[in-house]
Amino acid sequence: ILPAELIWRLYQTFLSKAQLPDESPFARHLLTWRLMQLLPKCNGDAFSQIQHYLDGEDDDQLRLYQLSDTIAGLYDQYLIYRPDWILDWQANKQDDGWQSELWNLLLKQPGMNQEQHRVSLHVAFMQRLDYLAEQLEGHSLKDHSQAQREEYPTGAFADISSNIGNTISVFGLSSLPQMHLQTLQALAKIINVDIYFLNPCEHYWGDIMSEKDVAKRSVRAIANRTGPLIDEDYLEVGNPLLSSFGKQGREYLELLLETDDISVQEHFQPIDNRNALSLIKNDILALEFGEEFYEADTNPQQIQRDLKDLSVQIHCCHSRMREIEILYDQILHMVAMNPAIGPSDIIVMAPNIAEYAPFIQAGFQNKIYYSITDRPINQESTVLVAFEGLLRLPDSRLTSTEVVDLLEVPSIRARLNLDDIDLNTVIYWIREAGIRWEADGKTKEQNWGLPSSDHNTWYFGLKRLLLGFSMKSDVPFQGILPFDVSPGDGRLIGIFCHFIDLLVDFRTQLGRSQDVLQWQATITNLLDTFFLAEEDEEFALNAVRENLNKLVSQTDTSIFEGNISPPLLR
Repeated sequence: ILPAELIWRLYQTFLSKAQLPDESPFARHLLTWRLMQLLPKCNGDAFSQIQHYLDGEDDDQLRLYQLSDTIAGLYDQYLIYRPDWILDWQANKQDDGWQSELWNLLLKQPGMNQEQHRVSLHVAFMQRLDYLAEQLEGHSLKDHSQAQREEYPTGAFADISSNIGNTISVFGLSSLPQMHLQTLQALAKIINVDIYFLNPCEHYWGDIMSEKDVAKRSVRAIANRTGPLIDEDYLEVGNPLLSSFGKQGREYLELLLETDDISVQEHFQPIDNRNALSLIKNDILALEFGEEFYEADTNPQQIQRDLKDLSVQIHCCHSRMREIEILYDQILHMVAMNPAIGPSDIIVMAPNIAEYAPFIQAGFQNKIYYSITDRPINQESTVLVAFEGLLRLPDSRLTSTEVVDLLEVPSIRARLNLDDIDLNTVIYWIREAGIRWEADGKTKEQNWGLPSSDHNTWYFGLKRLLLGFSMKSDVPFQGILPFDVSPGDGRLIGIFCHFIDLLVDFRTQLGRSQDVLQWQATITNLLDTFFLAEEDEEFALNAVRENLNKLVSQTDTSIFEGNISPPLLR
């Protein structure tokens, strides 16, 4: 679990009298809905900029939600990184304009208790741990007598073993807020707390900085200073890679080293190989550059590289597809050079792998076993892509391409009981009957300001198909030329007409603002109407249903009673 969730569980365990809920009422997503209720009511000079922003021309609710979410994010950060501001605001010791005034207004809302936000809980938790540490008198928690445990509220001792055990291990973090570190440090007085930090350098590197930062502190800037030199004026570059890309890790390391009563166990292992990658790793490990200490005004000696050394390669490519092609060639070459390497031994990483997914499928399909991870679920599931397309129906032109894309989704075809032959027939009808976009001429005029002609609309094309099915004539009927449809396609044309009617009907429903319960009913009905999912696709649909349940729960907890606009829901 993440540190914030762990610490909330600790609050629940040690501060049982506070009767904390499973989720903090000051969580960002809950604050967002509360702020949506509160911000429109905020008037006065302090809130003039907020009201000016909310008076924009875009969707009012979407704009309100985006602003509320941003402010909630700020308050969430303040609760962790600026607890002194929060306490000063509550005591009216510090006036920061609308931020402090809005915070105090927020605390007055129903269901809000200033004793349940992280700052107040942190203070109470630290006091509680100090008290318990005194009672333990140097013994471990598990050795404390039952009689002594019973003197404290339920959960203070008995539940701790089941909730967190006797040891907490923190790993895989690149940073940790000081408040969380203080919590763990205090907790270490009664149980074991192990923090695993992946330190790339065996020497102290808290005083190195990148060449760019060194340049900012040039000799001229230092010479023009009237005051004395400070510690940062003596910082060195050390290893350029470490100083440039390791700033966050350096600050985290400094925070850990400044902690009192810390026991450090280190294990560093230099690499014996002499290839380029090993030299880079060893340079970082030894805080060197080119196997010697590097300063900004020195030129390190170049190391001769073996031309057969391919441990570090840089390829300049003109497109993502070309990147994938070169990657494929390099993988084949690597496997040919070392047959012991298999697909499971290779990992390819990118900042946003989802952008490469279609190119990977095109370049690797049926050639190399592979899998793509860390993609958003809506990019992995055709069902969710179709669901998002249905949600966008109110803003859609309802083009023939969009409708065919929906019909090609297997779960939608299964719900309509269509096979591949049926699909090809429907696509032929759409193309040959001249169906291009929009439901009818009236909708074209209302939505797009175009002449109300029915030509090339869905209802015009469906009339041609129905006339062609019911009568055989090359003569127009009431200005509509029948399109020849086989008598055996009666079932199919009925399904096709029903599908278009469903799209038009849900287009109207999804275009109205509704309260959260109405949205839940509408979307649940949409899922049941359009999708008949297989077992693997059902996971994606369940994710939608779970998100709907979370939305209902969040708005209920936050006492949000307004309607939600379609753009905001999407």
